[in-house]
Amino acid sequence: MLPRQFYSLRQKINERMPHGPAVSTVYMLHEVYADGEAPADAACAVSLSRFTAWLDSLDAARIIAPEHLSAQGSILLTFDDIFASACRWAIPHLRGRGLPYTVFIAAGLVGKPGYFSESDLRSLAADPLCTFGAHTVHHGLLRFEAEDTVRREMRDSKDYLEALLGREVEDFAFPYGSVYACSRANIEQVQACGFRRGFSTLSRSVTASDLREPWFLPRRNINDTNLQRKGF
Repeated sequence: MLPRQFYSLRQKINERMPHGPAVSTVYMLHEVYADGEAPADAACAVSLSRFTAWLDSLDAARIIAPEHLSAQGSILLTFDDIFASACRWAIPHLRGRGLPYTVFIAAGLVGKPGYFSESDLRSLAADPLCTFGAHTVHHGLLRFEAEDTVRREMRDSKDYLEALLGREVEDFAFPYGSVYACSRANIEQVQACGFRRGFSTLSRSVTASDLREPWFLPRRNINDTNLQRKGF
């Protein structure tokens, strides 16, 4: 096994090397918390005031569902895991603005403290703005799992959501999503398990070459630190 630093270097090279003109941008969020409260994980969290200010800066007409990701200049908003705070704070703002959004669900986290319940997910399923994606069952590092375990994690999370929500689930997000966390064999399983798109945590825009083999699409992380750097 190569050292973790090797994969970190590979990821940095991938993020900085030219891949062609940007077609679209996918943003990744986790927790959105009320101002004055303490987030569960500061590295993955953004305050409600920063979140709404950032939303104001986006071109709402360009925000789309995943199947339209090839549209030039399009923007996709995604939430991973998914924290109950996102349901309480972020999603009402998106609904109020009529903005599409995608939630990636780790089936094993559903119903645990701080996360969505099955009732929450059923309520979301009634929202035409919401797209559901799978995020495995146990939210592990797939690189270190056996091939049949990886396949089961992907398929079981897809099957669980489709049975619970009565919707087809076409999108998958890798837990942790880095070059270190995901092997080439893991990425190849995305298509084999019946998904149309897979999402990573590579931090750059989506290009035409990414869309030709859309199994490890890049996403830009949104948290307090990143938005502070942008002046929010």
